[in-house]
Amino acid sequence: MLALLGSALALEPGEHVLFWSGGHLYAAPTEAVEPGRSLSTTDFWPFVVLEDQGPWLRVAPARGPGDCFDNPLAELQVELWVQREHLHPVVQRRVDHAAADGSGWILLPGVAADPVQGWAHTASFSARVSLDPADLGLGYQPVEPLRRPGLNSHVIGSVLGRGASGELLSKTGLARVYGSFDPDGLILRDACSEHRVRSELRPDESPPLDESPDPGLPRARVAASTPVWFQDGLPAGVVVGERALAPRVPASSGLWCEAWAGLALCFREQDLLLPAD
Repeated sequence: MLALLGSALALEPGEHVLFWSGGHLYAAPTEAVEPGRSLSTTDFWPFVVLEDQGPWLRVAPARGPGDCFDNPLAELQVELWVQREHLHPVVQRRVDHAAADGSGWILLPGVAADPVQGWAHTASFSARVSLDPADLGLGYQPVEPLRRPGLNSHVIGSVLGRGASGELLSKTGLARVYGSFDPDGLILRDACSEHRVRSELRPDESPPLDESPDPGLPRARVAASTPVWFQDGLPAGVVVGERALAPRVPASSGLWCEAWAGLALCFREQDLLLPAD
């Protein structure tokens, strides 16, 4: 599939790419990797290209408002390596489509695209759409997110509606509704997509549900400017914003390490801000 999208074309420094979270992250351009499980709740992670070496790309976590997915490493200023085969095709330019039945969609750069199966994915939605290969590629430049005027409500359900190309699905079972709705359907938006679908669902105009995560047990944290280390003790970068740490994985004495797509990123125990007793 990548070959059909011009994957051999060099990606320029500063372009954004989507890493598929089922792949591996690397400390160096070598296939030696320590198995680990991804702790991310998203399917795709945005990165900024620093260098393109063909099969390998040196990247840094993206943290801009125009990206369609969150990167779980956004609070870390680290340089990592990914294999080109682990990048996912994306929409490279804004796509507006209106069908004869009134349904349609808007997709912004950075939406994950599956041209073979005909799906587009954002953090909130998966939609069956028709995709022109000319609009797709591996790199993109983020743009201003879609505005969210009007009604701010929610609908519950995994299948939110149908358009001319097929179903619109919610990733979480809860979808915010921004804009308008009428007897013929719904308009649903997130930062990178708008979907106009026929639907029997109606927005609930009660106060939005609390979507904040369960705080659970207190978690260790690290402050901005804290050094980040690879598991072998080599420096990996620095923390750019206070970060609550993921569950600890086995590591050398004196280190607290998180496993992200096969790569351990670590902090010295003396640098941790531990929860108060």
